[in-house]
Order: sequence, then C-alpha cells, then structure tokens
Amino acid sequence: MPMNQRKTPSRRELMRWSASALLAANLWPGKLFAADKSSGNFDFLIINDLHVIDDADGPWLEKIIASMKSQKAKPQLCIIAGDLADDATPAQYALVGAAFKSLGLPIYTVPGNHDYDKKQSRAAYEEARPKSLNYTFEHNGWQFVHLDSTDGTKAKCAILKPTFDYLDQALPKLDKSRPTLLITHFPQGPKVTNRSTNADDFLDRFKPINLCGVFGGHYHAYTATTLRDIPIKTNRCCSFKRGNHDGSKQKGYFLCSTKDGKVTPTFVEVT
Repeated sequence: MPMNQRKTPSRRELMRWSASALLAANLWPGKLFAADKSSGNFDFLIINDLHVIDDADGPWLEKIIASMKSQKAKPQLCIIAGDLADDATPAQYALVGAAFKSLGLPIYTVPGNHDYDKKQSRAAYEEARPKSLNYTFEHNGWQFVHLDSTDGTKAKCAILKPTFDYLDQALPKLDKSRPTLLITHFPQGPKVTNRSTNADDFLDRFKPINLCGVFGGHYHAYTATTLRDIPIKTNRCCSFKRGNHDGSKQKGYFLCSTKDGKVTPTFVEVT
C-alpha cells in the first residue's frame, strides 16, 4: 500500500505493540482514541529531589517557596516527586512539611530512594506523608496517578510487585479518555540514566489510558522524551547541598500549565 494510503493501526493492533515500539512510532492508543471530554485549564508545580538534611536547608526552602509564590500564574497544587529528605529522618520531614505548608497549596508526593533510612525503612516518610505511596486523584477533569517506583535505597531498580498490584486494581477504575498524568520518582523515559529497569512493562499498562505526561526525578538533570504530544521528563534537583548529575548548575522546579488536554512544563530557576 502506498505510504499516503496507509491506515492508522487499529486500537487492537496498537495494544499488541510494546511501549518501546509505540514510542519509536510516535503512537499511543489511549491518546489516539481519547474522547473529546472537557478538562479544565490550570497551573501546578512539580519539584523533585530536595534532599533536605538539616536546619541549614531552611533558608533555601524559604527561597523555593518565595519563588513559587511570586509566579504570575496561580498554581492550584504542588507535587514533590521523591527524595524529600536525604536520610529519611523525622526531623528532615518536619523541615519539608513546615516549608511547604506555608505555600498554602495541596501537596502531593511520591517516595524516592532517599526516603528510606539506612535500615531500609520508610516509616518516617509514611508517617510524614500518610497514604502517599500509590494513589490517584482528580483535579479539574485531569487524572493524576502517583506511583512508588523504589526498592529501598537502591539507585537503580525495577518497580516492585506491590505497585503493579495497585495498578491492576486502579487502572480499570480510571476514565480512559480523561487526560492523565503519571508521577514517579525514577525516570521512565527511554535511555535516561537509572530508568526503572522494567519501565517498558510498566508503561505498557497505560496503553489504554489517555496519558498526557510522565514526570519524575532521581536523575538530577533535565531530560525530555516526547511521544506525540506527551512529555516524559525529569528535572534538575532542587537541593541546597546536592548537585546535578549532568554538571549543570541550575536548581529549580517545573511550573506546568494545562490547556486543551495538554500539559506544558516550564523550568523555573531558584537563585
């Protein structure tokens, strides 16, 4: 068949393709066959890898919050994509909690590998951020899916069975046509350093979903993969004492805007 006469693959055909093949072909079943449903336009914040250690981080956290409050846009929520603390101590979470409480917005988090202590416990994280491992919520017609991608303090790992078990229960309850954002700590984009080792299998689960963005951290650098109009991104860290893995000097967060079922992240540097 001539190229200009080639038909778009059917949804059933696309569902048999792997996530990698869909990325390479710039196709995504849930995106291609999404229903035309209204979703609100709003702004929100995503920040990752704070790595808070002690009171010396306090002035830096104040700068972050001041920067967020100074934006002309009016964000409606804030997401912290893992590594809130550096050693997972209650004192570190108290510093983060106090700073972000002053932001005056709903705060949503996922755990990072530094949200485990040396004994491989994340009890302090779970006490500070209850019910913040695997969960979903809706905001202005958008669906947010927050998932645990960690395996203790490991810097490179596979997403574990409890997260997949949660997905098996949660995904059928989502509206497949609504715009959806996925938040993890570990990167999911192809060829990104320390990507989840089973990221393809993980992303395969979302093929029926109108996935409009995937955000993470862990690798302290700006990385971007795009499939159709779907951004898959990590960001530089926003830590006072830790640096970026790519050698860049900027520290900051994403100010994200949604419009017409699309999300546009803009990097905001904190100085």
